[in-house]
Amino acid sequence: MLWIHGGAFIMGSGSLPTYDGRALARKGILLVTINYRLGRFGTFANPSLSAEQRGGVLANYGMMDQIAALRWVKANAGAFGGDPDNVTIFGQSAGASSVNFLMVSPLARGLFSKAIAQSGGNSDHLKPLRGTQDSAENTGLQWARSKGVPDGDVKALRGLPAETVLDAPVRAPAFPIRDGKLIEYDNLDAFRLGKGVLVPYLVGANNYEQSLIRWLPGAAQAMLARLGPQAEGIVARYQQSGVSREQSVGQMWGEQAMVLPARRRAREQASRGAPVWLYRYGFVPEALRDSTPGAGHDAELEMVFATPSPRSRAKWTVTDQKMADLVSNYWVAFAISGNPNTADAPEWPRVSIGHDRLMEFSNAGAAVVADFGRDRLDILEQAAAP
Repeated sequence: MLWIHGGAFIMGSGSLPTYDGRALARKGILLVTINYRLGRFGTFANPSLSAEQRGGVLANYGMMDQIAALRWVKANAGAFGGDPDNVTIFGQSAGASSVNFLMVSPLARGLFSKAIAQSGGNSDHLKPLRGTQDSAENTGLQWARSKGVPDGDVKALRGLPAETVLDAPVRAPAFPIRDGKLIEYDNLDAFRLGKGVLVPYLVGANNYEQSLIRWLPGAAQAMLARLGPQAEGIVARYQQSGVSREQSVGQMWGEQAMVLPARRRAREQASRGAPVWLYRYGFVPEALRDSTPGAGHDAELEMVFATPSPRSRAKWTVTDQKMADLVSNYWVAFAISGNPNTADAPEWPRVSIGHDRLMEFSNAGAAVVADFGRDRLDILEQAAAP
């Protein structure tokens, strides 16, 4: 299993304690965690670089690092007791977006056999390499000018100090670029067009993805503005007795940002015959239940890696450990066989055309849910369609 960490393509590391691989290794997994270039080091275009590297792969250096790591695993897995023909890529947030990009990239074909995307979001509205006013090349040119680099001077561009290139603090996500080779389309469009490689695919999101809003001021209001006159009617569907409007808008934002894209990719892949399993994660460790309204963005990580995270603040209970074993066993079984099901766990059905059956991980345990939230999600998806 090759783990791709999250962090909006601007932060994070494969060596974070959250990604401790010992529990997975004890279950028979050879785990590889990687680093890849982030921020402007990972995603950057400039006409000078494009001219110098004409005909090559441009701009998406962080994604190139991920592909290089996959090639390394392919070449070296056998030496570590692994199987180079049985490689699962998995990631969360920007790492899940990376998984989804790799699934549709011609340059990653044949380098992995299964994929898991945890809260990957839309990964759409990517900048094109060139051809528009706000293209990646034009943006990179304007930035270089702001640092005193003359147009066309690639030596001066490369001579900038690392601190200048980092340009900290970097607050905006540094999403990859549609360069035409590594990434050809916006990601959901690529899945819709049937570009996704037909490997076993496990995908889902959490029940409190709106935890991200605190890092994205104005995001919920922007969503309502995009929905226009339909917005308030959809908010009313979310607003139940005892739930504030703010909470309802938050849930609505989280579902349009993370739940709907997961459902859509699951449907697209299943319609083409790929084996797909969909999940919704909502388990909260017992020590946090009085203070935590749900499973926020990335909350599933400690269960996937079966290692308590710093946020748990207390030793796991028997209930917490039971959920960790259940979730990690599903992930391990999927990596080994391409099917998450095991003899001693609730059966997790595949997604099939017309039936959005998913596995819900909640404080009550794991249970299959049919057509989860379909009424509100269908209306939200229709309203949010371009």
